[in-house]
Amino acid sequence: MTACIGALTLTGPSIILSADMRVTHGPSPVGPNDQAGKQYPLPPYNCAAVIGGSISECHEFIGRLVQHCESFATKERHPYREEMMEAIDESRWQVYRPKINQALKADLGISLDDWHEKFIPPAKFDLAAEAFGMQVIRNTPLNVSTIVGGFIGENTMFFCAKGMRQIQSESSPGVHAIGSGSIHAMQKLNERGQNLAYGLARTIFHVHEAMVSAQQETTVGSPTNYLVVIKDRPLLQIRPDNSLLKGWLSHFHDRNSAPLDSEESNLAIQAEMLPAQMPPYSRPLPMIDVIRFDSDL
Repeated sequence: MTACIGALTLTGPSIILSADMRVTHGPSPVGPNDQAGKQYPLPPYNCAAVIGGSISECHEFIGRLVQHCESFATKERHPYREEMMEAIDESRWQVYRPKINQALKADLGISLDDWHEKFIPPAKFDLAAEAFGMQVIRNTPLNVSTIVGGFIGENTMFFCAKGMRQIQSESSPGVHAIGSGSIHAMQKLNERGQNLAYGLARTIFHVHEAMVSAQQETTVGSPTNYLVVIKDRPLLQIRPDNSLLKGWLSHFHDRNSAPLDSEESNLAIQAEMLPAQMPPYSRPLPMIDVIRFDSDL
């Protein structure tokens, strides 16, 4: 499972996206893997996404969403918010349809198209087939949750999608959380009263504090670098083990975090940011000269 947070601040404006790195294997005795990638840019736009759920389904979803973004780039104008929401929705369906198609084949021996034909005129409505099919579909959820954040043109893209439920698009208070650690994370954010009026430094600190709190859930691992998406600027990142954040975590543990809205704090946190570096999708294979041995020797 996972814990991912997205927080919007009017400073910049900016969006902070965080995710842990743990992948668990359900009831299996196999231990967790704490080096999983759950943050992805959405080129060519100043946007990124964090994911939670089934890693295989989530990665397939991200691949589909990147394809949609690349398609948008071929048009003469930037995509509207509604179009990005449609792209997220279509990407989910492109992952979900093959999944339920396979589930119907495995449980009922028919494809999704075969099942639909039971209800499309002139076929006579088959009540039993409808009931059995819906049972299979209900037992086969889409295990994909995502937070998408960024800026395209003058549009702020800040969405949360969980499974096949309706996409959430909240501009205020400007906070999303997903995954098994989301309750702990959201409780901490609500304790701090996190909202979009808070400055960049204060918002990053609250996200960091919430990610630490989310680790109370044993399926949540350590966070990876926090992505900072600022309008009209390249993607930036800040390490969660940064000494500045560590100091703030200790100092503001039982104190009001309002002093972090100061100009000094905002300049200090910006000085700690680095250009975002995503894991490489491929690496060149080192080549060596092939040595052939005479089989007679």
